Amino acid sequence: MAEVLTPELESLTGLRYRPSVRELEKDPEKLDLFVDAWRKILAKPKEDESSFHHIAGIHGFPAPISCQHNIHFFPWHRAYLLRLERALNKVDPTVALPWWDFTTDLSLKEGLPRSFQSVANGGVDVLASTKIVFDGDRETMRELSSPSDLPPKSLVENAMRQRNYRSFRDSYYTRVHNAMHQWLGGDALGPQWTAFDPAFWIFHCAHDRDWWLWQLDPNGADPPFPNRILRGLDMTVGDVLDINKLGYEYATTEIAVEA
Repeated sequence: MAEVLTPELESLTGLRYRPSVRELEKDPEKLDLFVDAWRKILAKPKEDESSFHHIAGIHGFPAPISCQHNIHFFPWHRAYLLRLERALNKVDPTVALPWWDFTTDLSLKEGLPRSFQSVANGGVDVLASTKIVFDGDRETMRELSSPSDLPPKSLVENAMRQRNYRSFRDSYYTRVHNAMHQWLGGDALGPQWTAFDPAFWIFHCAHDRDWWLWQLDPNGADPPFPNRILRGLDMTVGDVLDINKLGYEYATTEIAVEA
């Protein structure tokens, strides 16, 4: 499944449109632009705060582990995704982070989107793995489970039915987010190196979209402590509650585009 809305959304609203990965893969020109921007932030020295290596290191190593998996899991990762997207936009203001719906029939059949699979399976080199310059310049490692073991849509739907932020966060984080890290395996099993795997970004972008859809529900509630600083990111919880104020948007309805 992917969005009904199209990139015309950008010209109508001035907001950056985050597409699904499947949608992006159906447009080779836009996929090439995204990959080119990714290559360029990878090529920046690790000391550059807009480099992929520096930003990935914020989550775990070499910086002190900054990721927040407590009640502010969703706000922290929204700010984190934005940090990488803004780095990409310094290279090319037209690109946006894509999100991966890992609950679709196609995902349950094929697993990772094709462009993020191993090069041997037709993936793009810089989306299949990343050299971790802080750990002996080694490539990121995955130990993928069967595609059929991806979190089913029912787990996402159960979280979306929750009527307060804490129960939403607890249901989604423990049963969906954690399952995704377990499914990827390898470096995804700990906070140190997981953000160096390009697949981290597309499924966390899906988490962010799900939170936004939950926020749009009349019963969706804001997380507590809006003035709390999100560690390592120089933003507060309150700063990230409205994605439109952050300059981007997702479509809120879906149509089948995978066939």
